[in-house]
Amino acid sequence: MQTHLNDNCPKAPNSAKTKSTKILELPVPSINEISSQSSAAKKPKKNLKTQALFAAGIPFSSLENNYIIQFFQRLRPAFKLPNRKKLANELFDDVFDEVKAKCNEQILQAKSLTMVSDGWSNINRELVQNFVICTPKPLFFDTIYSGEESHTVI
Repeated sequence: MQTHLNDNCPKAPNSAKTKSTKILELPVPSINEISSQSSAAKKPKKNLKTQALFAAGIPFSSLENNYIIQFFQRLRPAFKLPNRKKLANELFDDVFDEVKAKCNEQILQAKSLTMVSDGWSNINRELVQNFVICTPKPLFFDTIYSGEESHTVI
């Protein structure tokens, strides 16, 4: 690019010519440098990976599928998928705590709130009550299991 600017663009400002030189001099990280990132740099990516898996509703068992494992290993050999036990426990708790803290912060900063609730019975016939707070953006707040479903006979 520098040669092109010097040979074909005599009216180009010197600042454009020096910028291109600076861009060309930037170091490009090697694959090893990218793959061997510090744990501090990996944490946001780990949370992003975990959030993506939860948000997409991907079954935890899919992480043990050989095709899924091979797919990610081909994309990036250093990438490790979590096992389903780690995803369901440690990683879930980390992401839940992070998302809950963000929701609580939005609730505290909201100028007005509306609480919405909805109840139903699950497959075990237990009453379930969900609570959503609208700030106006809807934020899941809590779920309460309130016992067995009552039935009336007609």
